[in-house]
Amino acid sequence: MRLLYTGRTASMLLPNQCDPEWMDLARVFSDNVPAPAGIGAAQIAQQALGLSPTAAAQLVSAAGASSIPIGQLASLATRGLKPATGRGANATRVPISAGVNTLIPLINGDPDRTFILVQNNNASGGANLLVSVDGQINTATPAFYLNLAPGLGILLDEEVFVNPIYVAWASGTVAGGMILYGSSAAVAAPIAGEVAAGRGRM
Repeated sequence: MRLLYTGRTASMLLPNQCDPEWMDLARVFSDNVPAPAGIGAAQIAQQALGLSPTAAAQLVSAAGASSIPIGQLASLATRGLKPATGRGANATRVPISAGVNTLIPLINGDPDRTFILVQNNNASGGANLLVSVDGQINTATPAFYLNLAPGLGILLDEEVFVNPIYVAWASGTVAGGMILYGSSAAVAAPIAGEVAAGRGRM
């Protein structure tokens, strides 16, 4: 199930018995007030049965599951749905050097970001990579941030952080790391550090 409530992805509650074929567990069920009745059903009909938005809206309406006019229901049910195939992203690789500037984000925020991979490439026993999505990192309190141990990384390709990304190194030997991210925008978002230095994009 790609979306239960349009545009809302808040918290998750799963029943004791559930059919994974009907659930995309990378998404979440919302505890907020749902959208008007029928939108979720029309979205499911589009995806599960391969119907066009209008045909899905007609099916839901014929079943008496919605009082929304068919044209409006088709339009509302289409919003937020991502095509299952044919997606692509403009990708950018950003090295994380030992002397990375911790006072500015390594990459800017981007509402069109489609995935992000953050990788600590230090050898075993080296420094942890600290990652923040809500401001500068205080290296005196590393436990307050996402800590990636040497050799570890994090990949987000569903509910993706679109915030500016700050990084820093905890104490220890630093060989480096990298961020790989993609954007559906025509040109990938600029790198904050490069813009601040007046050099444009990498």
